[in-house]
Amino acid sequence: MITPFRAFRFKTGEVITKDDMDQAQANLQWLQDNTPRGRFYGAAGKVMDVKTVVICGRVGIGKSTKDTTARRTVNFGKAFHPSCNPNVTTGVVSDGTKEIFCTVNGPGGRLLPDASGFDVVVNVPGATKKDKWKIKKPFYVYWQAYGFRADDMNDF
Repeated sequence: MITPFRAFRFKTGEVITKDDMDQAQANLQWLQDNTPRGRFYGAAGKVMDVKTVVICGRVGIGKSTKDTTARRTVNFGKAFHPSCNPNVTTGVVSDGTKEIFCTVNGPGGRLLPDASGFDVVVNVPGATKKDKWKIKKPFYVYWQAYGFRADDMNDF
């Protein structure tokens, strides 16, 4: 019996039936119908009510003997609409390292994050020439990206 949404998974070698595929389609439709809506403002002031997407993750920053700065790239895959510049926020989780400064840039040196991803740049100031490790302990940068994906809209 097909229900509005039912979590399921397939096992290796399991035969996938028509009912299984129908349930998968019902799940996709339910997700489409129940995706939260958000209001975004384009560069020209155009307002759009669209389907929102929130994704998150973490980036590991290892210790370093060479630099007090590290850069990592985060890729979003196809999570966002190509015209979207998602809002990205970060938080640092560290065991002992203090004064970690974190900035977010667009990929490839661009200013803003875009639908493809972003670069996270961290700096740990205060290391002296006598310090063997410039970044003494590994730590994590947790990130959240809020943007839109819509199949039924025109580009900004």
